[in-house]
Amino acid sequence: MGYHGVLSKGCQRCRRRKVKCDQSKPACRRCEKLGVPCSGYRDLLEAQFIDESPRVVRKATARAGPPDQAPMDVGCSKAITPGPESAASDHASTAVRLQIEDWFRLFPNSEAGLRYPSLGGPMNVLCANFFLAHYAPTAPVLSDHSYDWLIQAYWDTGNDLVRLATDAVSFAALSNKFFAPDMKPRSRQLYGQALARLNTMLEDPVQAVRDDTLMCVVLLGLYERVNLMSWDDYRRWSAHMEGAAMLLKLRGTEQFSRAAGRQLYIHLRSQIIHNCMMQHTAVPDSLKDTSNFFQPSDHWPVTYDTRPGSLGQISFQIVNLRAAVSARTLTDPEEILEAALGAERTLERWTLHAPQGWSHGSFTPSAADMIQPGDGIQEENAATSMSEHTYANVGVAQVWNNWRALRIIAHQIVIYHGPSPLRADCATSAEADERYAQLEEHSAYIIRQMSTDVLAAAPAVSDTPRAGSLVWPLFLIAQEPLNPVHVRNQAVRVLRQVNNTLGYRIASLMADTAEETFIGDMIGGLPVPHTPFQALLLSG
Repeated sequence: MGYHGVLSKGCQRCRRRKVKCDQSKPACRRCEKLGVPCSGYRDLLEAQFIDESPRVVRKATARAGPPDQAPMDVGCSKAITPGPESAASDHASTAVRLQIEDWFRLFPNSEAGLRYPSLGGPMNVLCANFFLAHYAPTAPVLSDHSYDWLIQAYWDTGNDLVRLATDAVSFAALSNKFFAPDMKPRSRQLYGQALARLNTMLEDPVQAVRDDTLMCVVLLGLYERVNLMSWDDYRRWSAHMEGAAMLLKLRGTEQFSRAAGRQLYIHLRSQIIHNCMMQHTAVPDSLKDTSNFFQPSDHWPVTYDTRPGSLGQISFQIVNLRAAVSARTLTDPEEILEAALGAERTLERWTLHAPQGWSHGSFTPSAADMIQPGDGIQEENAATSMSEHTYANVGVAQVWNNWRALRIIAHQIVIYHGPSPLRADCATSAEADERYAQLEEHSAYIIRQMSTDVLAAAPAVSDTPRAGSLVWPLFLIAQEPLNPVHVRNQAVRVLRQVNNTLGYRIASLMADTAEETFIGDMIGGLPVPHTPFQALLLSG
């Protein structure tokens, strides 16, 4: 046992935010001011004692020299808890060594934490725990069930498909996060093994509809996003999502009888919709057909399933509208305007049925609270005095951000594709011109307001396993020329934070792409596209 350094006496929230706590009892004033429950104060005497076993093991191993052990087999399906031999093998074969004692220092804000702690466990175990801490939330957005089925599937000794795919993702993410290129070849090897195993299972009609098969599809799609370095790579992930939509249809209605099946469906549905938004394509018929049979659990709010008025159905409506506009199958500005405003009215009605407790609080942090050493995002917040939102849980913040992103898209359609006084012909009356100008002004206001709200909600999500859900809304915001420069810059900063936190390269790619749009000039009140994706956004 040992003691290292001075312990903070503050409450858990103040310690995580690295701000001074007044240590008031029963709750500190900062928590009272924010209107959030104060977690109280830890027992400093108990916290002073630290398990020194990993340190002793490391020192003893260094004195004894590297043991002669065969390279570890990450894909093996042996015991759940690694034995001494696999632990020793890790010291010899792994260039990047994450010690158990460093785990909570590296990942202090993880929801899942360390699932299977061990003394100097093999690298695949530590990588798996990184995945569970940074990519697997403790509960889905719309359910009070946990993701225990995912953990059980990983440790299932009878089928290592999920384990291979999970290890591929976690090795790649850790390589990105900690700049450890030596881990890349192993991640690619695991990806190849998982892909080969998946293709074999897809050839069997019985195994193709199993939950672990769909889990592997989800995980390999995540692997592609973690390693997505260019828009050419994006096409592979897009094709992956098209195949996933067909697999959902093949699984039929029986998949909704299990918690894992429902949660996998919801996760893939959001990914497929994001892909359609990026590609400006319509929602696949296979996904729409599957959604018609989806029934939520009894405890899920009725407005969040796939019945009329649900956020899922609204997203289908808006995605298909933008696809029709981009493909020029819908060209009448008045018809486009009416459809976009109809979608906006539906989104506004959606808020009337939000459950109690889904409202958010708002506060403006002081400069001392906001600026942390080396934290560019918080420095940007301090410079612009932007407020932050507080939510009952991270899942609620994620749903609201999806709602805001849909509103942004609806009003982009109004501005860029609906009737406009700037594009009106000579026969257009002055009264109509004034109406269109007011609509454009209102839509621009909504876009800026929704963008600001997404950024205000970002601190509640950015350090959690749900940080990946910020990527698409932030990309919209960062590319939108109607947003102020400081808002677009902040969106880029948060995208880079997501990449730094998760090793999520798609966030970095989107940040780089969005920054290219900053050079756009304004001609006649309309933005000039400078990147292929901005040109696609503004095409009409």
